Amino acid sequence: MNRKEFGCWLRAQREARMPPMQMSVRQLASQAVICPTYLSRIERGECPPPQPEVLCRIADALSIDALTLIKYAERIPEAIERASRALDETTQEQVLRSILDMGGRL
Repeated sequence: MNRKEFGCWLRAQREARMPPMQMSVRQLASQAVICPTYLSRIERGECPPPQPEVLCRIADALSIDALTLIKYAERIPEAIERASRALDETTQEQVLRSILDMGGRL
């Protein structure tokens, strides 16, 4: 997924929330502890997706699965991706979730 597609997808996730849970860019940025201008640039495809740590904060603020967001952003580090290629998809996901659950950084 390219940066523009990711940005559109992220904006759709933010806007798809039902009232009163809908969030403005400023509200999401505040909850994710990032600059609203930066979030807006991500949503417009002007910046690449952020690092996994920031994506986890965005996922928490939107109440969506962090691993799903990291995968959509294509932000799984190459070393982890290479090491997990020999694993089946279910095992890969379990390993990545375990890392996230333990507070590890991808």
